[in-house]
Amino acid sequence: MRLPHDRQIRPFARLTLRRFGMLTSRPFGNIAPATPLPDGRGWGWVFVTVFVLSSCTDSRYDALLRQADSLLTANPDSAWALLSAVDSADMQHQRRSTRMRYELLRAEAQNKLYIDFTTDSVMRQVVHYYDRRGSRNERLKAHYLLGCVYRDLGEAPQAISCYQDAADCADTLSSNCDYKTLSCVYSQMAWVYHKQLALSDAIKSYNKSTHYSLQIGDTLNALYDMTQAASDYIILQKNDSAEELFLRARAMYLEHGYIQQWARASLPLAYIYLQSPLRLDEAKSTLDYYKANSGYFMHDSRFPPSERMYYYNYGLYQEYVGNLDSAEHYYLNSAAL
Repeated sequence: MRLPHDRQIRPFARLTLRRFGMLTSRPFGNIAPATPLPDGRGWGWVFVTVFVLSSCTDSRYDALLRQADSLLTANPDSAWALLSAVDSADMQHQRRSTRMRYELLRAEAQNKLYIDFTTDSVMRQVVHYYDRRGSRNERLKAHYLLGCVYRDLGEAPQAISCYQDAADCADTLSSNCDYKTLSCVYSQMAWVYHKQLALSDAIKSYNKSTHYSLQIGDTLNALYDMTQAASDYIILQKNDSAEELFLRARAMYLEHGYIQQWARASLPLAYIYLQSPLRLDEAKSTLDYYKANSGYFMHDSRFPPSERMYYYNYGLYQEYVGNLDSAEHYYLNSAAL
């Protein structure tokens, strides 16, 4: 669920901010400074007090950042609301490690919510910091998110370079390796390659993403990338390779009970079948399966306006079996979208 642009604080986020004492522009409340003694001995207590209060504030921010981190996977919108509500001016007075952690988590939430990045200035600072002080997983994530920044800015070469740097940060021999982020690195790299029509490179990256998703049991994302690679094989006119990959994906989708997900991914397979007059029955069966199980045709018989590929494939089928009036109807619907 996307947040509105005014980024109002949700009740959950407001409650959490109150808990950590951060819904105020005055981080230390109404604490008055100590008055120094004439001989200056009181200044020592001032410095100690400031140090302790600063440590306490950092500690509260650390707790808030842990809370935001715990929300990122299942509730990125709540994490975004929580992080966006932090007083940015106050954050600038915190330890550098706290500031960089805050910016890393905020960028991750923004990316998960499909909110486009508009500048690379902050993430370049984050990468600079973690390259010197971060763990390999932190460096992996920082370079990945910088790649996503350049993806949104339309800077494909820089995005690819950052994704490659991110992959180089991963320690795949470690039991602690962040395979989830690594699979995202290769999936996004593949998407950028695809947009540049570097399809062979896209397929290689999709295959790596599939591999690392399966490493952590993320079957659904693995299957998504598998079918994306298969579709790129079709564009390369390597239909045999595409069909082999689609059939492998179909077996895994159905094995795990992902019936609707397979239906929605199956249209390119129907297109492959339509390339041969001897496979029209397989094409019709695949198209019927799509209509029955995709979930797009539940309410009435009208076709969803987003499914141009369905119209086109069904038009091809009708043409091949000699129903030219029906073929024209479907082609016109496809062209109208």
